Amino acid sequence: MLSKVCFVIILVLVSASCAGQKHFAPVYGQETQESGYFFEGEEDRSLKNPVVCILDGLSEKVLGSGVIVSRSALFYDGARLYRKYYLLSANHTVRGMDFAYIRTLSGDTYEAKICMRNDVYDIAVLVFESNKIHRQACVRSVGLTGRVQLGDNIYLVSYPRGIGPFRECGEVLSREENLITINAPGYLGSSGGGVFLVTTGELIGVYTKMLGNPEAGEPLQVDVGYVTPLHSIIRWVRGENCSFVFNF
Repeated sequence: MLSKVCFVIILVLVSASCAGQKHFAPVYGQETQESGYFFEGEEDRSLKNPVVCILDGLSEKVLGSGVIVSRSALFYDGARLYRKYYLLSANHTVRGMDFAYIRTLSGDTYEAKICMRNDVYDIAVLVFESNKIHRQACVRSVGLTGRVQLGDNIYLVSYPRGIGPFRECGEVLSREENLITINAPGYLGSSGGGVFLVTTGELIGVYTKMLGNPEAGEPLQVDVGYVTPLHSIIRWVRGENCSFVFNF
């Protein structure tokens, strides 16, 4: 109980450090209140946020986060109408699994199939079916991350320890061809969360891990995290002839 209370206190203190900045909720671009939860005044919360929580279907253990990037046209199988939704997550959150469960902001839970993996980028693609409308992230086919600059304001949306979705703000610390480093705080459960550009609300990458390696005696640093750029993911998916993942 004490550890949960301490974790909530840490989240509040970190969020307070973002005071004074302007932020935009992902996808729909409406200005909101600083860092925090996406709960205020939302009639259909599943339409407001493309980030989901990923669970182990057997134990309901929180594995990480994921971000919906596309939805298909309607399918009809003779009994029901449904759409296919594709989402990105960190591969290590679902390693060794063929299926996982995802929980949307509205509280709906779906079985999702892991359909693609990339160990180099630590990215997995999952797909689930639903007869409801769930919002997907704003994604540009040209890959916005090619224009991301040092110091750009960003925010991470994820489910730390299954809490959330929670938004943490920060900046781009460094940018390489296949790696972006940010200082938006991340926690256990943040892996697979979406990283968005403040000015446009567009997805620029997927959060994969914090700096540090406890197994090697290096403590985790919650305020330094690694992000796989969206343009690297798009290039990989296109190379596998799977552009339908992004509905291009």
